[in-house]
Amino acid sequence: MAVIETFIDYKLDLTVHTVSGNLTTQEILDKLETYYQGRPTQRILWNFRNATWVNITSDELRRTVKEAKKYSRKGGKTALVFSKDIDFRIGRMLEVFAQFEEYDYDFGNFRSIKDAKKWLSSRLQLS
Repeated sequence: MAVIETFIDYKLDLTVHTVSGNLTTQEILDKLETYYQGRPTQRILWNFRNATWVNITSDELRRTVKEAKKYSRKGGKTALVFSKDIDFRIGRMLEVFAQFEEYDYDFGNFRSIKDAKKWLSSRLQLS
C-alpha cells in the first residue's frame, strides 16, 4: 500500500503529489478522482522517487491511462519524477500511452525535482 501526500500552491498553479510505498493502479485512480473533485492546478508534479511499481503490469498502466483521460486538462503539464531506471522507463510508458489516448496536456519524465519544476515553470502550452 502506498501513501500519497498532496501539496497545492494556487499562486504557482502547482500541485505536488509525493508517493511512497508499493503503488497500485487503483491508488492512482482513487487519488485522481479525489483530486479532480476539488480545484486542480495546470501544473502537476508526481514525485515517485520513494514509490515502488513492482505489482503493476503494463496492461494495468495502459488501463489506468485510459481511465484517467477524463481528467485531462487542456494546456496543462504533468511532470513525473523517478529515482530508479526501471521506474523512469515506466514513466516513459505512461507518456506513450497518454499520447495514444490523445491527452490534452504535456507529460515530462525527470530524475530530479529541480528539473521537473524548471520544466513545469516554463510557459504553459495554450493550444
